[in-house]
Amino acid sequence: MDIKIQIPEIPEEELTPTVKALLDVISQCMQMIQTLKKENQQLKDEIARLKGGNPKPRIQPSKLDSDINGKKQHKRGERRKNPKKRLKINYKEKLQAKD
Repeated sequence: MDIKIQIPEIPEEELTPTVKALLDVISQCMQMIQTLKKENQQLKDEIARLKGGNPKPRIQPSKLDSDINGKKQHKRGERRKNPKKRLKINYKEKLQAKD
């Protein structure tokens, strides 16, 4: 957004000391605005550069575990663990070790 302020031509006979002082103030303000615009752009560029390294912060997921049905809800990224299945033993046999 680049706004150009055009000061109208003031005839020489209307240039009183007060008007000249106001024109000087306007000129100083315009220079200050330009300086601040440049600094603001530099800061925006710096922020963009710094964000480029790690664009998204690491935020821990919510600790809420309850579901509407009362079942435990797994946290995001956590796998559901299957319980260990026990093998059914049909018979036992004793073996002798060979010497």
